[in-house]
Amino acid sequence: MEDQSQQSESDEIIFRSKLGEKEFIFDPTFKEVIVSFKMFTGTDPEGIKKYEKEMEKAIEAEGKKDDNNQQSSVPLKVDGINGKWGFARVKPVTEKPLVLENSETFRYMTAVIDRSPCRCCNRPLGDNEPIRYFVPDRIIVKTNQEPEEFHGYAKDKFGLNLLYDPPLQVNTSVFEMSALKSVTGKDLFATIDELNQNDKVEFAEPYEVVFDTSLYEPTDVHYADKSQWGIRNASDGPSMRVYEAWNVDINKQYQPGGISKENAENWGNLGDPNPANTPNVIIAIIDSGVQTNHNDFLISTNGDTDAFITGENQNFSGSGGPTDISDADPNSHGTHMAGIVGARRCDQPVPPSNKKVVGVAPRCKILPLKVSINPAVVNQFVSAIQYVIDQAATNKRYVICIGQELSDDSQLRTKISDAISNNIVVVCAAGNSGASSPVYPAKFPNVIAAGASDSTDSKWVNSNYGNTESGHPVIFAPGVNIRSTIQTDTWGYKDGTSCSAAFLSGAAALIQARNKKLGNSWLTPAGVRSRIINNYDLINGTYRRHNLRNAFQTTP
Repeated sequence: MEDQSQQSESDEIIFRSKLGEKEFIFDPTFKEVIVSFKMFTGTDPEGIKKYEKEMEKAIEAEGKKDDNNQQSSVPLKVDGINGKWGFARVKPVTEKPLVLENSETFRYMTAVIDRSPCRCCNRPLGDNEPIRYFVPDRIIVKTNQEPEEFHGYAKDKFGLNLLYDPPLQVNTSVFEMSALKSVTGKDLFATIDELNQNDKVEFAEPYEVVFDTSLYEPTDVHYADKSQWGIRNASDGPSMRVYEAWNVDINKQYQPGGISKENAENWGNLGDPNPANTPNVIIAIIDSGVQTNHNDFLISTNGDTDAFITGENQNFSGSGGPTDISDADPNSHGTHMAGIVGARRCDQPVPPSNKKVVGVAPRCKILPLKVSINPAVVNQFVSAIQYVIDQAATNKRYVICIGQELSDDSQLRTKISDAISNNIVVVCAAGNSGASSPVYPAKFPNVIAAGASDSTDSKWVNSNYGNTESGHPVIFAPGVNIRSTIQTDTWGYKDGTSCSAAFLSGAAALIQARNKKLGNSWLTPAGVRSRIINNYDLINGTYRRHNLRNAFQTTP
């Protein structure tokens, strides 16, 4: 790896994506480095974990060799690794210059600072310039040729070896470069530029991964039990007014004394217009997986159905089988999100001990789509979104919920736009850094960006705020001290805008379900988004916190 002192303006990378014709300006930073290595060929989770430990030791050993081996004496620390897909992030332990070189075993590329101007105003981002991570020797290519024919052509002309074909992405392959010299990305992006000028290529893009995603864990998990304040706060105090929305009658009047369970179901207040047969409103949670046999997702005595659709769950993470969506996150992130969205309700006077929470949309179906989340592989999210697009049909509507911070990846941007064009509502977490702009993908046009509020009806100090690229404001929802399902049939509290994204995903599903159940046509994504962002209470005198009761009362 080049000496840090040799970094100059010539290291700047200009990359023009063919997807959206966006020009990116990347500046290498030697403070973080991505290393690629051979991918694990199996799917066994325990085998992957063992392989990751082996690779971690081998990578850190590279930083301990002395100068006689022509290797760096700078200690390296692995800070995030994915053995299945063969990449890791490393950081130098000291301030000494890095002089590592690419080998047959390990290839390196510095992280890059995205200096591209803001898409909204074309001004420099300043302190908000994101760090992005590209796997050093991998390129995603979509061809207009027969794939097998192009694979041979790519090897002969560009020195690219086929790694794998991402699921559901037509004529698209991930290739590995056979030769790589530069560690600042020069070779990688030069090859991508050359591919993009070839008439056999629809687009070529770098293979992006994301670390430090938009997940947040409270420092003290032993909160006092404040129950589910986001559904119904004490004395009907500040919340998203979910309980009140459940009790809005057919004449759009809130009934403080409550409406009957039958009416709530008949008017779509609890979710799916037709859950017992073919489900019509489905919430796709693209996350770490879900413990689907948690008791709060199973049939209760109230006539509801299970929360999930048999046979439609999909695993894009590569760990486990294609339909293994068990929660891979030790912090139960995906299971917690699913409980907020659609834990089944219990109407028994004395609830059983194994049913303790209820979701925003307890009669909507949940579609868990499992991906790697920390570190995240952006292309897995692209495949998962394409899966939802493929499932979408005229007689049903989907809401996509994403709780992770990703990036301004061109494939991701295009796929989310495709989803919205196919009548799919997309809700994303705004981010947990307190910044004045949402992170991607929440910042993409026409996405519902979710910020976090607390039980005092105030903006959470760590929540991002601001506007998306299409000028829509971040809309706030409960995101602090949120009780929901976690693994091993238990419950726990979490903070973060990912919780808020789950609340707004449930709200979007309920708005769609009630509108349809009352005899209206399906709402467009723009129609759902309008009802989300324009029905609100002001918090801190500035920010919009969604009011679901008002949304119900304004739905035709």
